[in-house]
Amino acid sequence: MLRRNTLLTILAIFALVVTGCSGEDGATGPAGPEGEPGSPQPIKVLVAGPALTGSLENIIIQATGLEVFPIGTELNYMYLNGLLPELSALKEYDVVFLHTDYVPYEADSLGDILAEYVDDGGGLVMTQFCFSSNWALGGEIMTSGYSPFQLADASGTSGNRQIDPSSVSIPIHPIFNGADVENLTYWSNSNFSDPPLDSGATLLATDLGGANAIAINADGNIIALNMFATRLNETYYSSAKVMANSCLFVAEAF
Repeated sequence: MLRRNTLLTILAIFALVVTGCSGEDGATGPAGPEGEPGSPQPIKVLVAGPALTGSLENIIIQATGLEVFPIGTELNYMYLNGLLPELSALKEYDVVFLHTDYVPYEADSLGDILAEYVDDGGGLVMTQFCFSSNWALGGEIMTSGYSPFQLADASGTSGNRQIDPSSVSIPIHPIFNGADVENLTYWSNSNFSDPPLDSGATLLATDLGGANAIAINADGNIIALNMFATRLNETYYSSAKVMANSCLFVAEAF
């Protein structure tokens, strides 16, 4: 029920950062290979989920500050604390970027609505806690062919995690455009899990601890990022870039 929720609309007024291989130092060492430059079109993104007050706005503010979306991208948010979204509201957007840090309200019903949204042509990016048993989704979106990751028990510790660059296939997938895969660091906490890969999904990266990190479903319209979405500063620029590129990819904006 989008009209009953406060919306934050940020029209990005910055240039898309598209670079090739860099010889500059990264955050934790020499910069590694980056994805190929692309020319994505602006899209409409809904950042949604059951979450702490202010966290969804913070995702938008930080992503805007890091200039990871194309000029003209529209970013809105919708809290799903104690309510379910209307399908008609979701369909106003090219992609839903889903972040959960509360137990989802009617998790099975929410998963069914998201599956219907995807079936109707929408793109979906699912982040870290969507697959963790504490705050996981349910319903059809968690059945085979939809979510690239399946449910797993939380068993992590707080701290940084890093993509294993040797797990990233060459040629590099477009979601890594402009990201330094040699130093791609992101945050996790004790709700982190190592979710199993769904049959038919493609694993795009693991982390240095061996946990599944990034995957895409067979239809290419859902990307799973085992990354914490609300900590996006310069240290985590490359993970923010991957999050933005994932939205662009499932929205077919490349």
